[in-house]
Amino acid sequence: MKIEEKSVISWRNIVLMTVLSIALLGYALTVFYRTVYLGPERTFWASIDNSLSTNAVSRISSDSNPAQEIQQLQTLDLNGEVLVSNEVTISGADQLVELQTIGYLERDYLRYDKVELSDTQQEAIVADAVGVWASQGTEEVQAGGQPPALLQEALLSSFVLFGNLDAQQKSLIRPILEETYELNLNEGFSQEDVDGRTIYTYAVNVDLTNFADATAAYLDTFGLTDLASSFRDQASGGGTIPISISVDARSRNVVAVASDGNTADEYTAHGVEAQVDEPSSELTYQQLQQRINE
Repeated sequence: MKIEEKSVISWRNIVLMTVLSIALLGYALTVFYRTVYLGPERTFWASIDNSLSTNAVSRISSDSNPAQEIQQLQTLDLNGEVLVSNEVTISGADQLVELQTIGYLERDYLRYDKVELSDTQQEAIVADAVGVWASQGTEEVQAGGQPPALLQEALLSSFVLFGNLDAQQKSLIRPILEETYELNLNEGFSQEDVDGRTIYTYAVNVDLTNFADATAAYLDTFGLTDLASSFRDQASGGGTIPISISVDARSRNVVAVASDGNTADEYTAHGVEAQVDEPSSELTYQQLQQRINE
């Protein structure tokens, strides 16, 4: 009986120690998650890494003045053939215009989906320009047109660089960004809960010389060597600019960027690729403009 009693006590001790070990491991993991994984500085740099390694990202922006408001949803697809698609709404007291644009490295596309004007005669004139794709590419440039610019503008639209870079490309750009972004976590950091998500917001000083250098290396990864060279020429300009960057602490994705007191651009749908087929265009940009001006 004594042997059996000792066996029971020993078994109970083993069970108790196992439970305590699991509890301590859980506590240690919780502490690690909150203090290390979710640490503000670690989270910031993880968001920069994620931005350089994403298949896609969407940007929501708006701009307004007393005459009109412009709202834009832009999706940058970085997997395979790089492209940008835009849905734009322009509204004002005397107009409502909805349009789509798609930009590739060598060709841009534009289509007006809706044009409503207070001047009904003018609205009837531009009706032939609605619902028709127009394009601008290398052939039109040779004939005096403007070069494709939609994709380049999208790549340069933020102080956060978004790409689907390989390890070697990141190894060139990441160290420059470490010299570009200056954080002040003591005075320039805040957090809040938004729809159940913890959002970190950082006040960041951007060194413009280093950012131009990082942007040049970034543009090189897309084969935009001429544009990259122009940024390298600007790299000695100097100065800094204050911006704010907001990050979802759990996913470590950048969710907003604001500068110069402007309304923040929101970033969403990280990794969700655009479902876009290249249009079959009927007109050039110039021909579409002629229809509008008739």
